[in-house]
Amino acid sequence: DSTYDGIQFKTGGGQLPNVAITNVRIDRSNNGAGILAMSGAQGSANRLVDTNGSAVFADGDGTIGGNPSARSNSVVVTDAGTSFTVASAHLFVGRNGPFSQLIITNGGRVMNSIGSSSMGDSPDGSNNLVLVTGPGSLLTNRISLTIGSASDANRLVVTNGAQVQGRYGTIGLNFNRNEAVITGAGSLWNNGEELVVGASANGSRLVV
Repeated sequence: DSTYDGIQFKTGGGQLPNVAITNVRIDRSNNGAGILAMSGAQGSANRLVDTNGSAVFADGDGTIGGNPSARSNSVVVTDAGTSFTVASAHLFVGRNGPFSQLIITNGGRVMNSIGSSSMGDSPDGSNNLVLVTGPGSLLTNRISLTIGSASDANRLVVTNGAQVQGRYGTIGLNFNRNEAVITGAGSLWNNGEELVVGASANGSRLVV
């Protein structure tokens, strides 16, 4: 591609079960390099594993579960030096597709450098999970993290010394039974400005 050096998941794609990205190295790029996941990519039961120091770069929105039919999609970011960066907009986990998962483990890092992250952004996109686990594992948001923007039963788990960082946090913006669980020595969800539990919803929980 003339504007990007690396691997691209294009808009309109189908199923790519158990895709693994390992030991990717791109030298002397003038265009930006890594793995580009475009926001229109779609399908069900896909699994992207970002590991061993590789880099995933979402130029625009990063979306796991974009459509109501896009069920049970997951992204795993694992190992120190491995990163998934949303460069210019929003990270969606279950934008419309239910049972979406983002798993950050073993020192992996997911960074939303400009915008916000959210789980369950439509009534169809319920029962999603963000799991951040292990020392050095990190999820950062420039602005906010919302658990349950517009659906039920979404869950954030921060455990075993992992961290989530941002300015604003909300559990249960509009729908019910959303929760965050912070557990284990050194685990942290840091909101520099505000944390709201149950903005306009019932059964929202923060468990520490």
